This record gives sequence, structure tokens and C-alpha cells, in this order.
Amino acid sequence: MAASKQENKKLLAEQASKSGEEFIQLYYETFDKRRHVLSKLYSDTSSLVWNGHHIKGSDKLNEFLVSLPTTVHNIYSMDCQPVPEKAVPGGRTIAVFVSGNVEYEDTKAKIFSQNFVLTAEGKVWKVVSDCFRTTT
Repeated sequence: MAASKQENKKLLAEQASKSGEEFIQLYYETFDKRRHVLSKLYSDTSSLVWNGHHIKGSDKLNEFLVSLPTTVHNIYSMDCQPVPEKAVPGGRTIAVFVSGNVEYEDTKAKIFSQNFVLTAEGKVWKVVSDCFRTTT
């Protein structure tokens, strides 16, 4: 029985890693090239903390995200972990931690970190919580 639990944990970790990697590739490609549709990756009740500023709700998120200058993100590291069902009942949830640099139009690149909590809505992953921070 202990081996089965270990195998299940390993499978959940592998699934979280694969799903997180696919989501992050889609997220930053959309952010950099098609930002006007980025809010579709968030749920209606998503929360975003952007360098200390809190934004909640898909309409406000969309308004904020499209107002940002043009960007190019380069990802240096990423970690994805399954969130136990006891912590978030009712669905598959993963935590994704990303770091890299972001270049805004006409400015020097800044180091950033971003943490997501994603939940599965059917076969689609949606951002529930997003926390973004850059260096000054």
C-alpha cells in the first residue's frame, strides 16, 4: 500500500509539472503577443497582486493587463507542485513558481518572479491567484 501511495504522489507531481509547463508556455506567449485575450486564462473571480497592487475580477484584470507596455518575457526557472485536494476541495489544483526577466518597451530588462495557483475547469487550466513582482 505504501508503494501505491508513493506512485500516486509521483504521478501527481509529473502531471503538475507537465500541466504547469504547458500553461506557462501559453501564458507568456499570450502575454507578449496577444495580451487582449490574456484574461481568458483567468477565472471570473481571479485575484492578481502586481508589485503590491491588488486587482480582482476578470474585467478589472483585463483592463489592467492591456494597459501594460509591450513585453518580452524570458523564463529561467519554473517549479510546479500539485496542491493537495484537502487544501483546495473540488478539483485539481497546482501551484506554479516562475522566475526570469521581462523587457518592457524601451527599458532595460528586469528580473521578475511570478507565482500562480491554477485550477482545472474541465480540461482547461485557469488562474485563481497570481502574484507578480519585479526588481526595481
